[in-house]
Amino acid sequence: MAECVLFTCVGTSDPVREMRDGSMLHIMRHYRPEKVYIFLSKEMEDFEKADRRLEKTFCFVNEKWADGTAEAVYEYSGLFNVADMDAVADPLFAFFEKMIRENPDSRVLINLSSGTPQMKTVLAQLAVSSRHGDIRGIQVANPSGKSGKSGRTNEDGYDVQLELELNEDEAPDAPNRCSEPRLFAIQRDRARAQIGSLLARRDYRALEAIGDQLPPDILPLIRHLAARNDLQTEEAYKLARTLSLPFKLYPAKRAAGEEYRELSEYYLLLRNLQLTGRYSEFVLRLNPFLTHLMARQIEMSLPEGAEDVIERRTDGRIKFRADVLRRKLPAEAAELVEPVCRRAAASHSGPTAGTCALHAGGLREFEQHAAQSGGASAARGNG
Repeated sequence: MAECVLFTCVGTSDPVREMRDGSMLHIMRHYRPEKVYIFLSKEMEDFEKADRRLEKTFCFVNEKWADGTAEAVYEYSGLFNVADMDAVADPLFAFFEKMIRENPDSRVLINLSSGTPQMKTVLAQLAVSSRHGDIRGIQVANPSGKSGKSGRTNEDGYDVQLELELNEDEAPDAPNRCSEPRLFAIQRDRARAQIGSLLARRDYRALEAIGDQLPPDILPLIRHLAARNDLQTEEAYKLARTLSLPFKLYPAKRAAGEEYRELSEYYLLLRNLQLTGRYSEFVLRLNPFLTHLMARQIEMSLPEGAEDVIERRTDGRIKFRADVLRRKLPAEAAELVEPVCRRAAASHSGPTAGTCALHAGGLREFEQHAAQSGGASAARGNG
């Protein structure tokens, strides 16, 4: 895999025109890509087969200043009508994706100055909208500073070897005519700022919606985080199994029970809400978390045989069974729970594990009484 690759079309100024670099060669000279992916129309393909102008150019470059490191990869598209945007776009996009697959971590240069106007438009779109990370659009100014119509490389008698030997850009003091349009940098910076803002807000669904601006290998992780943040546990686990990461996605150990995993996920969600300043939602979600957490704490503090004081319903709701507590631990019920349950009944709200545990305010005393009653604490699970 090359460290730097160039993606380019070729036109009637490539590879050398009127003894000056064409755009492709000029970018090669000043950026030194190891691989050059060249998209050819049917016309340019025919010229290449007739006089091997590109092959000769790469031989010259490798001999003179590239030290044999410049490699050409050709795409013979067979396109006749290169003025048709629809005809040009699909094969160019496909060739670009092939280059990215073969060089996923390389810096990518895109020649914005070679080819037909339609080709240049597609190349500009690739430069600003590609999901590949390090990508730069390069434009090359005409040596005269204006468009030239004479001396095109499709004219009769064109001699690429002579043009290469007499090329004025081979001079040590020849100017660098390459530039990176600021417009692309601005758009790239804006996209990065948008992604950074969404990450800071933990808005993974919004990140998933702009997936075309992200590297393809990041999308499964974004989808996992979105599912996890929505408490879609099974979907999150399913996506996690497809990821190969140098860190653990879940804090729970394998031995941890299902309830612990659910509570830890809920806790992490609350942490996200806190970190992003979404306090209204944080408060709304805090109550069910505390209810489950305190129910688990009570279960772990009960003597054996009294576990059914906490009733877990099939719909996920939890009920504190004061009647069971009175029957199995009458002394503790009379001292700690009865006053709370009477107040709850008076307000027409059924006693829950959360309200009883919170309002009683005597959890430590309850544990002590439970221990004194002769029952050993049954710390079942991994809460």
